[in-house]
Amino acid sequence: MTHSPALLVAPAVFGHINNVMYYAYMDDAVNAHLLDNGVGVNYARMVLQSGCRYMQPISYPCIIDVGLRISKLGRSTATYDIGLFQAGVDAYAAQGTYTHCYVDASGRPVSIHPNARAVLSVLLPPDEN
Repeated sequence: MTHSPALLVAPAVFGHINNVMYYAYMDDAVNAHLLDNGVGVNYARMVLQSGCRYMQPISYPCIIDVGLRISKLGRSTATYDIGLFQAGVDAYAAQGTYTHCYVDASGRPVSIHPNARAVLSVLLPPDEN
């Protein structure tokens, strides 16, 4: 679980965090996990797809908690399930999904390096680890 301060960047006129920021929080949480565990730019990857289902607004100022898990770990792809919560609130503010594909220098899919796979595997549900 990562904790991020809500940023006052283009706040919606309705007094809550703009929807585009939810994607930034998801991206930050995924990449923080990877970078903090040694999966840097030397393990090239690109986002194949992402999505977000909004349940309730997050109001500024606050702390946003972001939970990660891997829902599918393939040969060259990793799909994350991401939960965004306003700190202190048990209900989802949003549920996201995000798929990375690991690639070579030409952008073609490659097998996930064993070091990166080990870092990703800790996010698999216990019965799939």
